[in-house]
Amino acid sequence: MLNQYWPKEEQVELVMHTEAEVSAEHLLLAVHEPMRLSHRYKGDSSGDLRTENELLNDLLTLPYPIPIVGAPGTGKSHLVCWLDAKLRVNKSCADWHIIRIPKAASLRQVLELLLDGLSDTSLKATREKIQKIGKGLKIDQVANSLILDITFALAELYEKVGADLKTQKDSDPASITRDQISRHAMLKRH
Repeated sequence: MLNQYWPKEEQVELVMHTEAEVSAEHLLLAVHEPMRLSHRYKGDSSGDLRTENELLNDLLTLPYPIPIVGAPGTGKSHLVCWLDAKLRVNKSCADWHIIRIPKAASLRQVLELLLDGLSDTSLKATREKIQKIGKGLKIDQVANSLILDITFALAELYEKVGADLKTQKDSDPASITRDQISRHAMLKRH
């Protein structure tokens, strides 16, 4: 009797997604189960166990990228989607440019995603070059141009806030933004 009401496999597949990338943020946050992550530095044979919230805190505070590695099926994509959802609802990240790159994205798509939402006029030429990929322009030329354009844009931004950084007061609400710009826009000068 009960099996009359049990859904067929195709009906279940319509509502149950097995790929983390296709789940809505609110659903992902609702069904997320706590994880234990192995944290170790390059060259370490052993590490310590951390929670995903500790990883999130590291992501918010450390000035460098954090690679997430593991065997297939261990939940890397789910963890990246969970981090993305948590960052998007975090008020301290409101001015972040958060990009989640799909697994099957081409280099052209990655470059377009990186620039999507950025209004800096100095990137206009790079956008045009990206559009020309496949029409004779090589991908590595566009990628190198993008790196160069971003480097110059960051240098200009750093110079622009340089004077403010010297006179900033800790109580000034804009000091946090200037500090973030300083951390992310400063170029090593030799």
